[in-house]
Amino acid sequence: MRDELTEKLRALRRKAHSLGQSLSEDLLRFLHRDKVTFRRLPTSPSLDGDVNPTTTCTALMTLSVAGSITHFYDFLQSAAKDAPSRAYSAVLSSKWESSGLPEDNVFTAAMVLRAGAFLDSLGVLQNVKKMKHAHKRCEGDYKRKTVEEVAKAIAAKIPNSLQIVTHRNPDYRYPPTSTIGYWFLDAIDRFELQLDGEFWRRLSQWNSEDFSRHTSLVAARNDAMMDPVAMAMAACVSARLKRIFRQRGRAEHLEDFRLPSSVELRHAVRTLFKFQEKSGIWPKYFPLFHYPSAGANYCFSFELLEALLHEFEGDSVIEASSVVLGLERAVTWCEQNRVVYRADGVDYYGWNSGGDIHSLRTGQPESWATGVVHMFLLQLQVALSKAIERRILELYDARRAWPSKQDDTNWKGLLDSPLRIREQETTVKTVIHDEIISRVPAEDAKSESGKIDFRRSVLLFGPPGTAKTTLVRNLSEAIGWPIVKINPAHFLSEGLERIYIRANEIFEDLMDLSRVVILLDEMDPLARAREPRPDHETLDVTREFLTTSMLPKIADLHDKATVLFFMATNHQSGFDPAIKRSGRFDLLIHVRPPSWAEKLKGIKCFWIGDDWSQTDEDKVQSKLQTLGSTAKDVLDLFTFSEVRDFFDELAAREHSSLSAAVKKISQKDFLGLVKLWGEQFIYLKELDKNGKKNPARLEYDADKGESRIQ
Repeated sequence: MRDELTEKLRALRRKAHSLGQSLSEDLLRFLHRDKVTFRRLPTSPSLDGDVNPTTTCTALMTLSVAGSITHFYDFLQSAAKDAPSRAYSAVLSSKWESSGLPEDNVFTAAMVLRAGAFLDSLGVLQNVKKMKHAHKRCEGDYKRKTVEEVAKAIAAKIPNSLQIVTHRNPDYRYPPTSTIGYWFLDAIDRFELQLDGEFWRRLSQWNSEDFSRHTSLVAARNDAMMDPVAMAMAACVSARLKRIFRQRGRAEHLEDFRLPSSVELRHAVRTLFKFQEKSGIWPKYFPLFHYPSAGANYCFSFELLEALLHEFEGDSVIEASSVVLGLERAVTWCEQNRVVYRADGVDYYGWNSGGDIHSLRTGQPESWATGVVHMFLLQLQVALSKAIERRILELYDARRAWPSKQDDTNWKGLLDSPLRIREQETTVKTVIHDEIISRVPAEDAKSESGKIDFRRSVLLFGPPGTAKTTLVRNLSEAIGWPIVKINPAHFLSEGLERIYIRANEIFEDLMDLSRVVILLDEMDPLARAREPRPDHETLDVTREFLTTSMLPKIADLHDKATVLFFMATNHQSGFDPAIKRSGRFDLLIHVRPPSWAEKLKGIKCFWIGDDWSQTDEDKVQSKLQTLGSTAKDVLDLFTFSEVRDFFDELAAREHSSLSAAVKKISQKDFLGLVKLWGEQFIYLKELDKNGKKNPARLEYDADKGESRIQ
C-alpha cells in the first residue's frame, strides 16, 4: 500500500514541474535589445544602456537556480558564450536605483550582490567578487567599489545599513527588514565572505530580537502590528545563520548569540500558513519601503516561499499537513493567475505581483515576478524531492549517519580481493576506489546537471561469504551517503499476485533518491535468464516477467544518474545477458576471497580469544605464514566465515586462544587440518561428495575472466 503523503508530495511536484517547463520561453520575451539584460514589462521601452538592475538580477538568479543559464543564452544565435558575464557587467555599470530610490540603496545593492553570488557559486562567472560597480553617471556610495567591497561596506554597519531612505523624505529611514537582511545574508554566504565575529554578533542579535518581536505579535493576534510574513523571513535568516555557524565551525555562536531553537523556527513556519489566504498568497502587511514613483513595495508571497523552501528543505516541517496544504494552494494560485499579454505582435506569458496597479489591470506579466514564481517552483521541486527522499529512506530502513559525514575507517580496514580485468591483475578495492570513491563530488559541489558523471553501477558476483554486502556498506560510509538495501522480500511483501505492482513501486521509490547508495542484494531469483538453458532450471511466468520488467527499470535508474547502485549475486552466470550489458552496469566485478597473505594482514578480524596484542598479532602472522607456505593455493580459497571457523576449530583443538594454538601446532598438523577443510568443508573445494568436479568451483574458475569495465 502506497504512502498517502508521499503520493501527495509527488503529485504536487509534478504540478510544479509542469508549470516550470516554460521558464526559458517566459523570460526570453523580456530580453532587452542588447540580448543579455531584461525589461520589467512587455510595454517597457527597450533602449540602449537602459538597464533595470533588479529586474535583470532576478532573471539571472532564476536561470542560475534552474541550472540553465548557459542553455538559455544558447537560444540566441548571436549570443556569445560570455552572455552571463555581459549581463552582470551591464548591471554593475548601471545606476543602482529603483523607481526613484536613491542611488546605491541597499535594496538594489542586495539584489545585485545576491545575483552575483548565484552566478559565482554556479561557476558561470569568474572573479565576480573583484568586478567593480562603475558608470560615468554613478555618484553613489559604492562607485568604483568591487562587489566584495560593497558587501563588506554593508556588513560593517549591519543592521543600520539595511535601512532605506527616499528622495521624498531623506530624513526618514525605513527600519531594517528581515527580507532584505535575508537577501544580503544569502549573498555573503554564497560568496563565502570572511567577516569578523562582530558582524555575526550584531546580525544575530538584531535578527533574534526581530524574530521574537514578530513571533510575539503574531501569537497575540495583534491585528494592528503583526506581520507573519516578516516573522517567517526572520525565521529564514535564523535558519541560515545556524547552518552557517555549523558549516564554518562556529557552533559556539549558536549558544553565544541566542538564536531561536529549531522547535521555534518550525512553529513559525507552521504558524505562517495559518494566515495564508485560500487563494494561495498572503495579505499585505507592512511594506518594506515606498518607491517615490511607484508606491509601496511588499515582500511578494513567492519571494517568501522561495526563501522558506530553501532554508527548510530537508526539514520535517515541509511534510506537516498545514504546510503541504499551503504549498498546494500556492501552486494553485500559480496555475490560476498565469497571464498572457500581447504587445507588438508578441505574446508575453508569466505572472504579476500586484504591486503595480496599472500593469495588474491591463493583465501584463512582470518579468521579475515571473522569475520569482519560477524560482519558487524550482525550489519547491527540490524541497519536495528531499521530503520524498526522507520518507523513502525511512520506509526502507536506510542506514544513515546524521548529519551525514564521510568515514573511511571501515573501508580502509576491509580486506581486499584480487581481481583480473582484461588480463591485468588488480584488486577489487583499487578499481572501486579509482572508478567511484575518488570521483564522488563534495556535498556542496555545484553543476548545471546535478548528475553523477562517472561510473555509477556495479554488478558484484562471486561465491557466498566474500563480503560483497559489507563492501557496499563500507563504501557508503566512506563517501558519506545513505545506503538502501533491496532484496526479493521487498518484491514479495504483498504477495505473489502483486509482485508486478511492487516492482513498479520499488523502482519508482529508487528513482526518487539522490546521493544514495542502493544495494540490490541476493537478486538471483529475480534476474535469471529468460531463455531456458541446459544447466539452469526453466523459469516460471512470474520470474520471467520480473526479468523483463527489471531490464528497463535498471536502465532508467542508470540513466537518471543520481544514485550509485550495486547488485550482488553469487551466480552471475545465470543472469540474463541483457542485464550485464553496458548502460545497466558500468563495472562487472568478480569478488573472490582475499588471498592468504591479505587474510594474515587483517588477522585481527578473525581473532579468537581475548589475549590480543600487537606483539601477539605479529607473532601469529609470522607463524601462520610459515605454516601455510605450501598450502597457499588452498588457503586462498577460504572465505571470511570459513577462515573464522577454521581458526575457531584450531583454537578449540588446543583448548586455548588462537595465539596459544598457533604457537603449539606443528606444520604437519596444520597442513593436515588445511587439507581436511579444503577437501570437505569449504565452499570452493575442488570435488563434491561424489568425487565429481564441484559446480561451485567450476563456476568460480569461469567467473575469474568475467570482470570488466564498460
